[in-house]
Amino acid sequence: MKRSVFFRADGNDKIGRGHISRCVAVADMLCNDFEIIFVVLVSNEAYFLKLNIGYNHHVINENEEVLDAIDNNTLLWLDGYHFSEDFKTNAKKKAYKLIETNDIPYKANNVDVLVNHTPKISVEKFHVSENKVQLLLGLKYVLLRKKFLKIAQNYISKSENASGVFICFGGADTFNLGLKFVTTLLSLGFKDPIYWVAKSLEESNKHSFNKNVHLLYGLDEAGMIQYMSASKVVLIPSSVLSFEAMALRKPIFTSFFADNQELIYKGLILEELAEGGGYIKTIEDVNLAAKSFIMFYSDEIKHKKQIENQQIAIDGYSGARIKNFLQ
Repeated sequence: MKRSVFFRADGNDKIGRGHISRCVAVADMLCNDFEIIFVVLVSNEAYFLKLNIGYNHHVINENEEVLDAIDNNTLLWLDGYHFSEDFKTNAKKKAYKLIETNDIPYKANNVDVLVNHTPKISVEKFHVSENKVQLLLGLKYVLLRKKFLKIAQNYISKSENASGVFICFGGADTFNLGLKFVTTLLSLGFKDPIYWVAKSLEESNKHSFNKNVHLLYGLDEAGMIQYMSASKVVLIPSSVLSFEAMALRKPIFTSFFADNQELIYKGLILEELAEGGGYIKTIEDVNLAAKSFIMFYSDEIKHKKQIENQQIAIDGYSGARIKNFLQ
């Protein structure tokens, strides 16, 4: 009898799809050996269905209802920042194993396994005994969808034949950073193609740019790969998007605007996996970052160094490592 993996994660127009996307990546790694079930709040069900991820789901009104659905044959995988320690304690008692993905280190005593794929993250940041909590840390365990992992296994970058910039700040883009970067780059005289993934169809229809700006919306995995690959450089936040770009061996210019992105940003810069524009929120922040981006865009030496480092950092076999660990 197969064990079940219950993924408890939410997505909506406010927080985007990042938590669900990471869980989908793990589900794709495990689906041949485990029964996969997603657990979502009823208020987020419509958003979840719109993603069309292809796995069964269970709807709840509050987290505690998960406890009635799991047993000692269940792996419960949490991805989010709103789960209380009391809930984790009770879930750990009922589930076979309680696993959590968390980008923000904390003293994680109430889970069995914690996954954090921040580059160069150290064990000491978690203040836990590895005898009590098993830590899967760093890009060795990066959570990427299967097409990105497959490409990373054998891919040789073709960035020298590409042109333009791919800009995406996720489905939420709280500060409208995508739009700010597009307008700022145009004002600075950027002439190459701009592939901008807008956060909504409504937003993409609101704007009229010159023919060099390609407005995109609702890209699936294949679409993300197509347009990132078509670009010379990607301009993205320090999130799972940066790891997807690394799998495609693309030069990266990154920034951060959320707490859970800051350590990823620092790791990417420290390991020379990306060039950085720092913390961004306002149009003034974007103006400074865009000027740095313009210089980076033409720096072929930095591009080459990044790609060399990316090939070492992400080898495409993190899925196999996670699967082997769970089995």
